[in-house]
Amino acid sequence: MAATEAKPTNVYIHRQAGTPKSCFVCYKSSAHVLVSQSIPTLDFLYVCHAHLADRHFAAKLSDPASAASAGERLPDKVSQDEIDKIKAEYEAKQKAKEGAKDKDKDKESKPLTAMSVAGSVFSTVTSTVSGLASSAISSIPTEAAATTSAATTATSATAADTLAKQHPLHAKYALHREFYAARVREWNNKMVKKKERELNMPPAPRNALS
Repeated sequence: MAATEAKPTNVYIHRQAGTPKSCFVCYKSSAHVLVSQSIPTLDFLYVCHAHLADRHFAAKLSDPASAASAGERLPDKVSQDEIDKIKAEYEAKQKAKEGAKDKDKDKESKPLTAMSVAGSVFSTVTSTVSGLASSAISSIPTEAAATTSAATTATSATAADTLAKQHPLHAKYALHREFYAARVREWNNKMVKKKERELNMPPAPRNALS
């Protein structure tokens, strides 16, 4: 008689899949996966990263090894090619500035009549006032929207960074008893269907007793 397969233990490892799928809790798309520690793997479930911080869903048992936390490092030394490249870019910018100054000097050296000066001043003042007025009116909603968008982006980035630090990949979790019970029920149903397929019992005829 074949031995009964053991159910998955309540120890799950946080992994990341290449293809996002529906979260077990809220059905949103997520690439984060909790995989049972048992060998072979008996259970896995996709879950949003934020749910790992919810103690009503799971409790963190341990963090991964510190060796996996090594990130990208800046080079200890800058190569001479990089220095030459930066120097060349700086000199090119300086030459462009000097060329612009020379053009301005040539314009200032040309004599201007009283009428041309008056017309130029009037045109400049009019365009400046008009530009300031339109800029002030249009910048109010634009600045408010930009501020709101920047604040939202910064908040989301901060929350994501906090989750990544507090709930990194390869950390181990124990599901809350209700969620674990649901996983065990689903696993039992899979085992029943598997045994039915293995037995491959033909269905009973409908008119067998007639």
